Amino acid sequence: MKKVFLLLAAVACLAVSCKHDEKGEVLSPEENKATLDETMTKAVQMLEVDNWQGTADLITGTAASLQDITPDESAMNWVTEATGSWYTEVDGVDIMTVDLEKIQGTLTVKDNVVYATEGKGLNVAYSLEDGTAVAANLTVKNSSTKLLLDEDYDYQWREEEEDYQQVLISKEYLIVPASIDAVVTADGKQAASVKLTTDFKVANETPTPNDSFSATLAVSADKYTFSLTRAKYSPTEVAVDASIKYDKTTVVAASFEAKGKIGLDEDQDLDPLATTGKVKASFKILDNVELKGDLNWDEFKNLIGNNDNTEAAAKELAAKAEKCVNLVLYVQKTAQAKLGFEAYQPAENVWSAQPVIRFEDGSQYMLPEEFFNPDNFPKTVEAVNAALAQMEEFLAGPEPETEPLR
Repeated sequence: MKKVFLLLAAVACLAVSCKHDEKGEVLSPEENKATLDETMTKAVQMLEVDNWQGTADLITGTAASLQDITPDESAMNWVTEATGSWYTEVDGVDIMTVDLEKIQGTLTVKDNVVYATEGKGLNVAYSLEDGTAVAANLTVKNSSTKLLLDEDYDYQWREEEEDYQQVLISKEYLIVPASIDAVVTADGKQAASVKLTTDFKVANETPTPNDSFSATLAVSADKYTFSLTRAKYSPTEVAVDASIKYDKTTVVAASFEAKGKIGLDEDQDLDPLATTGKVKASFKILDNVELKGDLNWDEFKNLIGNNDNTEAAAKELAAKAEKCVNLVLYVQKTAQAKLGFEAYQPAENVWSAQPVIRFEDGSQYMLPEEFFNPDNFPKTVEAVNAALAQMEEFLAGPEPETEPLR
């Protein structure tokens, strides 16, 4: 459990910060711990299975209702016709092009048999064991981008060479959807929805680091909404903005933006040490706790790979790291602590630069163990344990019914 907790805490700390002009009440380290513990506990409790029980019941009910279905002749023919146009042959090479837009029709499940009829979009209708009528609709619109997914080769005998030669025998492509819209209703009321948009700009059929991509995603179920309002990649910018809302409350929100220039190695693969730029990011919990900051990657990458284990080298590394990495913890919209680095001796004749969190009163804690541990955040640990137990129970499914012993 300690490892899980530390992982969650580390994720919350993966933001680097900038200066902030707003100044309010500065809390003591103990007050900050208590506020952090309360805030993280509340956030975890908002994400528990109990809060999305309706979706959980729909998922388990659907799995139970569709586990023994059998397609009739109409459904078999529908599958053949829907995917038949995906296949072709060019110069002896089998070509499969996955085209989700061509999968259109209505599938109806009745008495464990699947029937198919014509229709626009992909529609599925069935009933749960308790009689709840469920309907799902999927609408796909294609972009003009076609990406190569896979190639398969085989060795074939060639008389002219009197030897086996590697020969291309098949290729698989995907026509990238420009948008995907899905809606699920239960007894006529919307239970869940998904909306995805994409924009690929690629020079060839296989993406490279020189290409660009952007996407948005919104997933809603029960009172929850997961939003990816910005996901962008180009050779000069990488950015992500995401959030999880419960009802009208933003439980967590994260933002990441890196601007500069992507560097490539000799094989045209991403090379972090040849990449330039600066990074800004933030991670917010319930609008009450925020980690926010910036990183000068041009300077920070020069610190990577320093193998000098002396005390002097560790102190110099710590000082340089503090100049290019800024991290500020805001509690109740007031700066409370900053990220620092200190020379640290984990073993005899071994020194390193270790991150620390420094509070306004001058106290500091080594990260992550001295600060993010179960003793400092007992309520959070309890909430995480409860949430994980609920999730484990949900994933395990209902216990099988057994006959009483006689």
